[in-house]
Amino acid sequence: MGKDFDGNTVVFSFTISHSLYTCPGCHGAIEVGGEHTLVRYVEPDGEAWHQHWHRDCARNLEREMKHLQTRPAAELQGRRGPKTGRRR
Repeated sequence: MGKDFDGNTVVFSFTISHSLYTCPGCHGAIEVGGEHTLVRYVEPDGEAWHQHWHRDCARNLEREMKHLQTRPAAELQGRRGPKTGRRR
């Protein structure tokens, strides 16, 4: 968790892909079942959005962060936001 240059709070979490994603860092594919980093951005006005990054690409992003701190995963559990009601 840290701040980017735009003042957004950024939270990094590790996860397994359930869909095919394109990494914004290298524009490569993140395959279904692949480990990757979910990067959540919370803007100062409360707007939130997220991106799926390869772990190595996200490390480059981490290096650009200010005030980076580590939090236990249990502390961040349940902060995923509202459910979308999507059925599988």
